Amino acid sequence: MKERNDNMIYIWRIIFTNMIAAFHFGNVYNIAKDMGMTNGWYISVEFFFIVSGFLLYRQCKSNKYESNVACIKDKYFNIYPIYIICFIITFILKTANDPASRVARLYDSFWEIIGLHCIGLNRGWNYINGTSWYISALFICTFFLYFLLKNYEKVTVNFLIPLSIMVFYSWFYRKAAVLDFHIVDIEGFFINGALMRGIAGMGLGVIAARLNDYLKKNAKNILLWKGMSVTGFLLVIIHSLKNGYSANDFPMAFILCICVAIGFLPNEKIKVPGIIKYWSKATLGVYLIHEVFRVCIFPQYFGYPESIRDRFKLCMLYLLMVNVAGILLTVLSGLAQKVMIKCKSIFLK
Repeated sequence: MKERNDNMIYIWRIIFTNMIAAFHFGNVYNIAKDMGMTNGWYISVEFFFIVSGFLLYRQCKSNKYESNVACIKDKYFNIYPIYIICFIITFILKTANDPASRVARLYDSFWEIIGLHCIGLNRGWNYINGTSWYISALFICTFFLYFLLKNYEKVTVNFLIPLSIMVFYSWFYRKAAVLDFHIVDIEGFFINGALMRGIAGMGLGVIAARLNDYLKKNAKNILLWKGMSVTGFLLVIIHSLKNGYSANDFPMAFILCICVAIGFLPNEKIKVPGIIKYWSKATLGVYLIHEVFRVCIFPQYFGYPESIRDRFKLCMLYLLMVNVAGILLTVLSGLAQKVMIKCKSIFLK
């Protein structure tokens, strides 16, 4: 079977990013609560950890990077420009009413500025950009997981990853029976919720990559499998919207693992338009900038409509604005990367 890069993950990245943005907006405007639902779209974070673990395993198998240091350098180069741009925008708007506190806030945000605040050297959830914990966890988990996969692949894949999923998900289950529980809290010396969630999620991504390898060799009707993955994704979306914050978070994560494995299957009949691919690329910007819209811009300039219908309309406007902003920021960060490359070439001459 001839492979091509086109797969359904492009589209699902857009959908799950907007689910996270809508979930956080709903927390401010109580849309799901007033409709009698318990929105659990925080499960979208597991989708992105799984996809990241999947791609990391592929990069390791293809020897894309010589070491975990080379891998994390590349991740920083690709992610940090848009990360710091969104941090600056969020910082300016969040401290607009109290400019005198800016120096102190910057001092307290040292680890967040460099994207390493999930190592535990902080005082809990005191971030400028509350969504940035995911990026920090991704950096740290990538650093350690790539090293293990590169140097001890069999032990990591066959023992350490299954063990980490069992232990870390069990910890979340026994603490609160949900995945979205005090993810940035640190207990004692070893208990780091963000890293546990990241390692377990990326571990599921490695399992998804191995399942994908098996399916590419043995699956007969790819379109049928694709249909199964769409059904699985829709099940997760609908179920988590109605029944969030429950023990069902854990089977939903495993369903996402299987669906991601199928979603990455190449198919000759699938041709993803370039605009969708670029929008998918811009989802990182959408994720990082939506915090400032839901916390600063919309409460201040749009108020709090009384009717659910008006709040729902406001949510649609919010999603439109954060997607446009995410795309513009992706363009801006791309320019910043080009400047970095240019400066690097000049200084190395």
